[in-house]
Amino acid sequence: MAYNKKTHLETNMDAIRIAFTLDREQRKATDSEIAILRQYSGFGGIKCILNKADNESDIQYWNKTDRNLFPIVRDLHRLIRENSKDEREYKQYFNSLKSSVLTAFYTPPEVVKAIAEALRYNAIRPENFLEPSAGSGAFVDVFKEVFPEMKATAFEKDLLTGKILSHLNPEDKVHVEGFEEIENRSENKYDVITSNIPFGDTAVFDPEFSKSKDDVKRTATQAVHNYFFVKSVDKLRDGGIMAFITSQGVMNSPQNELICRYLMESCNLVSAIRLPNNLMTDNAGTEAGSDLIILQKDSNKGILTPDEQAFLQTRTLSNGITVNNYYKNLSRVVQTESFPDKDLYGKQGMIHLHRGGMPAIAEEIKNMLTEDFSLLLNKELYMNNAQKFVNEPAPEEMEEIDAAVAAVKAGKWEEFAAERPYIHWLPLADVRKRFVLWNHSQWLSGLIRIVLPNCRQTLNSFPIIGLLLFVPTSKAVSLYYCHLILSSTLTVYELSGLR
Repeated sequence: MAYNKKTHLETNMDAIRIAFTLDREQRKATDSEIAILRQYSGFGGIKCILNKADNESDIQYWNKTDRNLFPIVRDLHRLIRENSKDEREYKQYFNSLKSSVLTAFYTPPEVVKAIAEALRYNAIRPENFLEPSAGSGAFVDVFKEVFPEMKATAFEKDLLTGKILSHLNPEDKVHVEGFEEIENRSENKYDVITSNIPFGDTAVFDPEFSKSKDDVKRTATQAVHNYFFVKSVDKLRDGGIMAFITSQGVMNSPQNELICRYLMESCNLVSAIRLPNNLMTDNAGTEAGSDLIILQKDSNKGILTPDEQAFLQTRTLSNGITVNNYYKNLSRVVQTESFPDKDLYGKQGMIHLHRGGMPAIAEEIKNMLTEDFSLLLNKELYMNNAQKFVNEPAPEEMEEIDAAVAAVKAGKWEEFAAERPYIHWLPLADVRKRFVLWNHSQWLSGLIRIVLPNCRQTLNSFPIIGLLLFVPTSKAVSLYYCHLILSSTLTVYELSGLR
């Protein structure tokens, strides 16, 4: 579907109206409301929303091409003003929108799914996930679909977009503030950090970086895309994966060698793909040139590979266009036609278009990523530093687990256990074996499912490190112990490597 500003404005207004209603009524969104909220696509590239639209006479100052949007923008102003507690809050909303118009371009979900599925195909299962510039949550939504057990954290600076993101993801940690506000204690934490980070040379205010003695950190604050890369290296744990869709300026700018060198010396280059300029035409109405860059943090990085060396340098073509040396030819470019022309910012550049439609674009990206991951992703580095995982319960086990949870909450544990002879005793050796491997054992799945969520809620995510301390040496543990633990709110320690 071709991009239509009027349709997008109306769809965005519907989503904003619902978000304000949910705030006012202090409730969760219904399924139908969620469907509308998910259609929100931000205001990237819709500059006319910044025009004055208080009175009918203001239309005379508008460009003729945008005048058909005047009534909608006027209604948008009214909607926000009516739901602001005062003029100051109203201005905060619009100042926030002003910042996002030039930098917020939303990613087609098919592309996000290509990234997530390529990771899953290569046995990567993130537990701690961060989206530092979440928009309305395109990356969070898709990754949660592919990896339902992961814990997501999202940051979104735009106030209205963050409000919508919060209503779409009430169970996740959503921060309606800039990535620069992330806590220092989250360093070396995340398994995967991925996003379509802000485009443009907007500076970032981060005192920790701007006052740093590190030239890289000080330089990174001068361009928002550089800042997101450098900041995310700090937040990734060793072996963790960063996957950013970003401006071509990261790789193409000769002035960016300092940042590129830092990235190559701190991380392994897993993949870099030049994306078609029309990638976000339907979602954001822009033909911005962008790259998908995927890095894996490696604190013990050795010698750079030839591709990583190429990543550091640029060359100028005969037509005056500057290109990163990593792109030796079109093999790393998703395109069906390429030609020189002016880019979104009026600079001369190579324009790459793909005429095959979004399914074909996503499939090509997925195939390239799958191959790159199989060749260049250090799975041992990822696994050695990851929290340990065990197999998920089968669907029939999940039903039994849910029934066990309900029985505990309803105070009907005895009746539940009496009907299930498998709950009681098993040889201790078998218990220990099954506890580690999480084999087909309904009682054990129930134990884990009941203990961990409730203890985390009760103890505010207190680390659990030795559940078998509660197992008598002469008898096997059963779900009954889970009931005792919950009833008495004992401090439970976690078995090493299990979350």
